[in-house]
Amino acid sequence: MDRLFVVDITALPEYGADGELIRYICEHYISKALDRVVYTSNPPCEKSVTYRDREYHVIPITSVEKTEEYLKTVYGKDMPPVEVPQELRQYRLDYSTFKGSDIPKDKLNSKYFIKRIDKLKSWNSLLYDGDISSYIEPDALYSVGLRHNILSEWRIFVYKGEVMACQNYLGEPMEFPDPERIKLMIYQYKDNAPSAYTMDVAVTANVGEKIKTIPLEVHPFVACGLYGFEDKVIPDMWDAGFQWYLKQ
Repeated sequence: MDRLFVVDITALPEYGADGELIRYICEHYISKALDRVVYTSNPPCEKSVTYRDREYHVIPITSVEKTEEYLKTVYGKDMPPVEVPQELRQYRLDYSTFKGSDIPKDKLNSKYFIKRIDKLKSWNSLLYDGDISSYIEPDALYSVGLRHNILSEWRIFVYKGEVMACQNYLGEPMEFPDPERIKLMIYQYKDNAPSAYTMDVAVTANVGEKIKTIPLEVHPFVACGLYGFEDKVIPDMWDAGFQWYLKQ
């Protein structure tokens, strides 16, 4: 079935400069022979549409929240975070997951980075100092790990097991991640990975340790910030990331 990319113009400002980049990608890299693009301020509410006797399956290009709503309303699907998959935990030995009520009390302080991981783009402890127990919901799921001295953060764009781009989005742009370590992470994750995903990594310089590259989180290629990534393969990545959620 051909594809209809439905671009939510009300969500594009949330992407900053990437909002215009998304428009550029849609105009220049979507095959008009097979696919179509529509810009709208109303979110889609159907799985497919028919135009001139051709059927197109809908791929929404919008915010995380509206994509979640679309998946739930139209397909009855959730959009759970991947965070740090089991295959990559060996690169984050300090990384553990707990139900809120089970987090050890000696970890509920500013030495640790705590993040809710059962809901996308939810609460984390980065802006809080001291005891944070009052912010923890007992039945929610959290990741807990020591705070790292981070020099830089990078988004790795992966499609069919290959790196499409590596974009710096925070910190020193000359503090590069270790390419061989990234390749090894991608290889070890390949059996369970989405066809298209992003992997955020950090270059760390903790006291008493060598500078190293660690995974921060993985996200299927849906409602992702591009950080300047431009490539003709992006529409296929949007499709592949969306299809991954439909198959879960």
